[in-house]
Amino acid sequence: MPRSTRTTNLRVLEGHTSRIEALALTPDANRLVSASADATLRLWDLQSGRALRALEGHAAGVWSVVVTPDGTRAVSASFDATLRIWDLDSGRALHVLRGHATEVYSVALTPDGTRAVSSSADATLRVWDLRTGHALHTLQGHTEPVYGVTVTEDGMRAVSTSPDRTLRLWELESGRQLTAFECRDRLRSCAVSPDGQTVIAGDASGMVYVLGLGPEEAHAGWSRAATRASQSG
Repeated sequence: MPRSTRTTNLRVLEGHTSRIEALALTPDANRLVSASADATLRLWDLQSGRALRALEGHAAGVWSVVVTPDGTRAVSASFDATLRIWDLDSGRALHVLRGHATEVYSVALTPDGTRAVSSSADATLRVWDLRTGHALHTLQGHTEPVYGVTVTEDGMRAVSTSPDRTLRLWELESGRQLTAFECRDRLRSCAVSPDGQTVIAGDASGMVYVLGLGPEEAHAGWSRAATRASQSG
């Protein structure tokens, strides 16, 4: 018989006043950053369960948060149309990133922690320099809100998802769109393999798509593959 598995409740972290939207661990897994619809983030010590500080400044709910690879900063995305870069030791906002016209749904970091990519209800993505807080590129091509964004392990490309039914591949250095893949229904999520060779996306119809991220010339096959996938169902 399989051995039963029991879970242990180590501690409960209390402090937010509304639902939790996102969580991010520091690389050493000793601290946690939580993002909430109450418009705040909180930094927690996971060993003690103690709240170290509240990160306050957003004017609306915080929907996404990531921690830089060195564990010193967090980047948050909010319904107030801004992102904020936080110093985790002091709790101070280092930069407020403005440029999106409306709520920001998600944010992803390049592996070296120098750039962030945000996705918004304004149908665009933006690439940010985290050292200066300046926008480097606006990525345009989607025709509806952009729900999610994932950066490849090499930090050179990003993949975005939208209810416009397309998965789009972007080159971060130039800001240009490399290709797009049309799915059967609205796209909510995607994942990129650690080796950066495969992207997997799921749509509202229940379809899961597995696509290659090889040389640029191979990307032209995305649109044709999408047509075949729709017809085969």
